[in-house]
Amino acid sequence: MSFQEHNITPEEDKANFIANWKYEVRMKRNALIAETDWIHLPDVTVSDSYKAALLTYRQKLRDIPATVDDYLSKFEYPTELSKQHWDGLDWPTKPSP
Repeated sequence: MSFQEHNITPEEDKANFIANWKYEVRMKRNALIAETDWIHLPDVTVSDSYKAALLTYRQKLRDIPATVDDYLSKFEYPTELSKQHWDGLDWPTKPSP
């Protein structure tokens, strides 16, 4: 169904799309952060450089939602914007030990 069939304006349709998009970004970001939560356990023994790299990675993940509006502003709605996926964001690379 199109937005006209639901009696919402194109602006509301765009706002809903962006809100859902941001939700998906946060869900992916949260999952990636959760994968590295173990670094904060007291009995974890890793090198200082690897721990620092993981903490930097986690911070970059926390910063991702702040980049969404700039990223999405590059695309026309609905033609280009609706084709974008959150994988197009500049996600940091998880460091390896």
